[in-house]
Amino acid sequence: LPRRRLRRRRDPRARAAQFSARSTERNRHFWSAQAMQKRGCRVLSFDPMCCGAAHRVKENHDFIPVALATYDGLADSTDPKKPNVTIPVLSMRTIMTSYEHPKIDVLRLKASSNLEWKGLKNLVNTGTIQDIRQLSLNLNMGDPSMWEEYKYVLTGIRAAGFLPFYVAKQPDAEYLRVQEGSQALYSKYEVAYSNTQW
Repeated sequence: LPRRRLRRRRDPRARAAQFSARSTERNRHFWSAQAMQKRGCRVLSFDPMCCGAAHRVKENHDFIPVALATYDGLADSTDPKKPNVTIPVLSMRTIMTSYEHPKIDVLRLKASSNLEWKGLKNLVNTGTIQDIRQLSLNLNMGDPSMWEEYKYVLTGIRAAGFLPFYVAKQPDAEYLRVQEGSQALYSKYEVAYSNTQW
């Protein structure tokens, strides 16, 4: 996240966390992780298909090879390059409890596959989203069979009190032939939301 977008926590002694469940554009993610670390945040990065075993990247930055899901256990990989692979998954509530973080300053997620969208939906349905100050989402809405799911999740985020403060179409996004007035819909966006309930 750009520096001007980062906020100072009300209590400087509080420990914050950024959880990441994305595997693409790792260099860009680690830059934002470094920016968060410089502001005193503890950063936890999650991806079951990247970077080997659990390890400490730097002080206050840990990498854990699991994926976000609606339950704790194992799931089949959705990566077409790695078929017939099972991956460990945890719910966000379990992750927060395990690391003793009752609140999260910034949650960075990729929502592309059905499993990733269900994980995001679970945050809304369980109310866990209320314990998050900001959402930074890499959204991919390219599957026409999931239109109702996309709409449900994005409407749920807004109903939970989150308002977007940054929206950008990704360079490789495809035009979805959906247009209302001068507004057109594309398949991929970067969106940052702020929780107005905090």
